[in-house]
Amino acid sequence: MFSWIAKMFSSDKGVIEQVSDTVDKWNPSDTTLHKQSIEDLKSGDESQDSARKMILHNHESKLDIVIDGLNRLVRPIITYWVVGGLMGLWELPQVNTVDPLMMNIVWTVITFWFGSRVIFKDIPKALIYFNGIIKK
Repeated sequence: MFSWIAKMFSSDKGVIEQVSDTVDKWNPSDTTLHKQSIEDLKSGDESQDSARKMILHNHESKLDIVIDGLNRLVRPIITYWVVGGLMGLWELPQVNTVDPLMMNIVWTVITFWFGSRVIFKDIPKALIYFNGIIKK
């Protein structure tokens, strides 16, 4: 009948500590909020450092610089080629003459390139912009 009382007092932590931990989770004290903000700042700094290490490459030779530049030119060159073809500056291949598997691969790559930009850059900027307009 009183087994639940025995279980409550037989745990590793005392009842007061358990109640204090539960209350602190739902209504954190100033000390806990301060500790959490310090942890958030540390994790943010670590995240920024990690991102900077990924973006800023250390080029060991001039060949590394050339290869890095060529890697960055692929998307703009294909974009200008497609836009120029759509504007009629040159002729693009006819869709019905290209193998369907190859066209699926091309559309997948184009969707990935431009779709990821829309999702990760354009939509958040638009939300911030419209949120500012709505609040005014």
